[in-house]
Amino acid sequence: MSKEKQFRKFDSKVTEMCFNRRCNLTNMLIGPVAAALISRWITLRHIDITHLILAQNNLGDEGVDKLVNAISMSKSLVCVDISQNSLTPKCA
Repeated sequence: MSKEKQFRKFDSKVTEMCFNRRCNLTNMLIGPVAAALISRWITLRHIDITHLILAQNNLGDEGVDKLVNAISMSKSLVCVDISQNSLTPKCA
């Protein structure tokens, strides 16, 4: 599957998880690889969500590093929950 096709499929699934300007992806086993897709999704779609809930996804420091730029560029996000993602003090 091409990266673009993979992203479109991901985009469709994640968009289904968004309701009332909140996107809850808790415990979806996303991991650091999919964090790059989420980063791209935030950047390219110019998503108008206020809350992005990524708790319990085993993102680790690597996954959070992939999200930082997209989150900081978002004009609508006011809350990002990355709790319980195996982060080290380096990432905190």
